[in-house]
Amino acid sequence: MSENIKDKYKRRVKRYKELSEDLNRKIRFVVLMKMILVVAAIVDVMVAYDKAWYQEGFAILVLVVIAYLTLQQRHSRMLEFQSDVDRMALINADGLKRFNGQWREFKDDGRDFASEVHPYGRDLDIVGKDSLYQWTSMCQTPWGRRSLAKALLIPDTNPESIRKRQAGISELAGKMNFRHRMKIECEKLKAGENDLKVLVKWVKHRKSVYLKAWFRIGVKILPALTLSSIVLGNMLELIPVFVPVVLVMVQGVLLRIDNKNRRLYLDSVYKANKSLGKGKNTFRLLEKHNFKAGILGDLQGCLLYTSPSPRDRSRDLVFRLLLENSGWGGGG
Repeated sequence: MSENIKDKYKRRVKRYKELSEDLNRKIRFVVLMKMILVVAAIVDVMVAYDKAWYQEGFAILVLVVIAYLTLQQRHSRMLEFQSDVDRMALINADGLKRFNGQWREFKDDGRDFASEVHPYGRDLDIVGKDSLYQWTSMCQTPWGRRSLAKALLIPDTNPESIRKRQAGISELAGKMNFRHRMKIECEKLKAGENDLKVLVKWVKHRKSVYLKAWFRIGVKILPALTLSSIVLGNMLELIPVFVPVVLVMVQGVLLRIDNKNRRLYLDSVYKANKSLGKGKNTFRLLEKHNFKAGILGDLQGCLLYTSPSPRDRSRDLVFRLLLENSGWGGGG
């Protein structure tokens, strides 16, 4: 049985490495196409200006920009997918290390849970260097690490609870892909936790002017007006040339106002929004599975539908603060 699992890990490592190499080739092709489009845009502008083909040149430029943005979106998705594939290869490689006795190089050994007063924690290598914790842990969140350490150091002695836990472990043993996908999503959540803390700070001290309807409409209309005036004034000569110049100057002045804080806030919101999206992926992954073991069903319900639960961390605080500051009532 163990040899079959070991072979499965080997096959998965090989498959994911081959998939990553294939993605690398496709990504390089997309990058090449983006460079060609940039060159095409430059040539288009030069020819249109030289030949006075303003309308034709503008039409071609719009098509080139659309094609570039489409490729850029595809490029981003491919990079994210490649990151997941590389993570999958690494997770399966770690599985092989557990079989080959190389797990002692794993960074998380649980030494922060070691206690001098525990009756057998050190003698039996439960936590710490070369420990059972180091061998078995795939935890990515603080509460996951604490739960594993507690289960090892203070084991449940109730026979019924032990049987339920064994049933859950038995079911998860056959869901290798689910376990690995969950580890990847939790890694992403862990990486984005600091972004969410910054977002919480921003929500607490945000400036209401950015949420006003007139402001949001204005920041969308002004760039469109500026671009239109450049086309109408410089290319088609239908309006005075000073109009686009004035509009560009107005935008420059507006961008200088509170520039430092605005850039910090918007960067924080962008990063945190990506992290919140990753959180949705975690819960979607949980929702897809119908667990047979009762303990897994209970954990699933706790994570998805109850509050407070382990997921009530920075991202939930963000939503509660947004609700409270918007006058929609307190968060639950």
